[in-house]
Amino acid sequence: DPVLDIPPVRQAVKAYAKPEDWSNPYASPLYGDYSEPYPPVLIQVGTKEMLLSDSVRLYQAMKTGGRDVVLDVYEGMPHVFQGYMAGTPEQKAAFAAIQRFWSTHISKAR
Repeated sequence: DPVLDIPPVRQAVKAYAKPEDWSNPYASPLYGDYSEPYPPVLIQVGTKEMLLSDSVRLYQAMKTGGRDVVLDVYEGMPHVFQGYMAGTPEQKAAFAAIQRFWSTHISKAR
């Protein structure tokens, strides 16, 4: 992953939380309690992203908890491709998916 697999990011992760705290839901949403009400969630992830497995696990935890969650996977994309791969078909598709997701959920909330 060209965004996450670099020394400054690895150092930032170490500064974020001690390894013994990584399973705390305040440090990682993967360990949250999704049996309680939670807003709809769209998880977008690329197959070349270091967080792919974590994204799938978060999706499964939320789905098991009965939450409204969508996992949207993009082949060959790295972390945050939506923000820095302007004009690519994947970015356009991701932005369209975001728009559809929020349009659906905002109209339900009204």
